[in-house]
Amino acid sequence: MAALLVSCDKSQDSGNSADANDSKAKVARAGRGPRENTPHSRKEQRNALDAAMKIEAPEARDQALAEVARNALKFAPEISAEAINRLSADSPVKLPLLWECVKFLVEQNPDEALAWAASLGSEKDKAAAQAKIALLLLSSDPQRALGLISRSDLATDAGAVQVLRSWTASAPADAAAWVLKFPPGESRNAAFKTVVSQWVSANSKDAFSWVASLTNNSVRKEATRVMAESLAGIPKPIREIQFGLDDSDIRKEVEQQIAQIAKETEPETAPPETAPPEAAPPEAPPPGTAPPGTVPPGTVPPEAAPPGAAPSEAAPPEE
Repeated sequence: MAALLVSCDKSQDSGNSADANDSKAKVARAGRGPRENTPHSRKEQRNALDAAMKIEAPEARDQALAEVARNALKFAPEISAEAINRLSADSPVKLPLLWECVKFLVEQNPDEALAWAASLGSEKDKAAAQAKIALLLLSSDPQRALGLISRSDLATDAGAVQVLRSWTASAPADAAAWVLKFPPGESRNAAFKTVVSQWVSANSKDAFSWVASLTNNSVRKEATRVMAESLAGIPKPIREIQFGLDDSDIRKEVEQQIAQIAKETEPETAPPETAPPEAAPPEAPPPGTAPPGTVPPGTVPPEAAPPGAAPSEAAPPEE
């Protein structure tokens, strides 16, 4: 009987062990995901890419290419990048797809995401992908994020401006100090205006205090001018509410600049119209002569002759 019980226990343990091994195998398969990095799967995606390129209708072709880019991203990112490169330049799916791919790659490895972005075909696509990577890295590594942005992009690229705006929202003084390191030019002006206008709208008191702390007089004037340009479109009663009881010198300087801007932009008034000079009266005829066009007294004007007839001689005066 004891031998029988031992035998049953061994059978049960063997069954449990088999079930456990089967569960572990399922977990392992689930962890690998639906796609594997195998030559077979790469070949499938390469074939799918070739098939997509044979589609004649541009919209349908772009949709098929976008699907290839998503499917290949996990195990063949180079095929994904190639699919994006073959999208139409003005395809509405390109930018959302770029950002979707970048987000996935950054979560895996930011360095690989940067390498993938560098493999994109056009400079515009590279800049858009790098701006998205910078935006995703901003909270964890702001210096690295901003290092990814070309300073020239801050005047033209919406993604780069978005990164700067996000940093300004969390650390406006740091963002402003970073921008002030730019050399003078269009990019510096655009970036400085982005930071200062956003800061003064969100927290005017801190923004005024920061400008007041600037020791460089030219930079201080630049900041007050940018503030004035940002606030000039807001009616003065609303500015009074927004600024509260702030009566700092910077606030007064900004208001003076706003008044100056209003003066510069108001339309010029035309000079008042002047009346034309009066015509001089005609000269009087000499004494004893009739004015031109008049008949002397005592004479009868000749009758108008019919067209083509010779003028008749005047009748002699009666004796």
